[in-house]
Amino acid sequence: MLYYEIEPNLKLTLWEPRHAEALFAITDANRAHLAQWLPWVDATNSVEDTRSFIKGSLKLFGERSQMHLAIWYNEEIAGAIGFNRINWTNRDCEIGYWIAQSAQGNGIITKACRAIINHAIDNWQMNRIVIEAATNNTRSWAVPVRLGFTHEGTLRQVAMLRGEYINLEVYSLLASEWKSRPQQDNA
Repeated sequence: MLYYEIEPNLKLTLWEPRHAEALFAITDANRAHLAQWLPWVDATNSVEDTRSFIKGSLKLFGERSQMHLAIWYNEEIAGAIGFNRINWTNRDCEIGYWIAQSAQGNGIITKACRAIINHAIDNWQMNRIVIEAATNNTRSWAVPVRLGFTHEGTLRQVAMLRGEYINLEVYSLLASEWKSRPQQDNA
């Protein structure tokens, strides 16, 4: 999945070094919003930090261990989505995402998740897909709930965020569950 059109105004593309300035600008503009939930935000302080992330993500994509994508909404970068972990042996992967505060409420993350879930199941034959979200991040964990994931439990104090341990909610989806859903839910 190097390019995927979900709708005429919503697309996913693999990050490229030429996106570094735009990605940093949206990260910086949404710093307070994103830093509530994402530990990497505080360490992203320049275009060069962002360029290093993109170069690293392309290396990991080449190794088939991760895949990071830009979310384009109305021809502008609105956020990011991808697989933070891909386990080919067990056919298991984990989705991560974020979106600019101004783009929230348009169903963008839910639609983008559907697209990459379909890709993982149909093209990669993944069996299990996981989404983890901070317990207090209700907007984030509402996405797997909306998509029919099963809540597996809470990982207590498993992540460090700004010097505090936080809990993560774990949701999973099996390929058999996804395939048995009505087609309009999976499209």
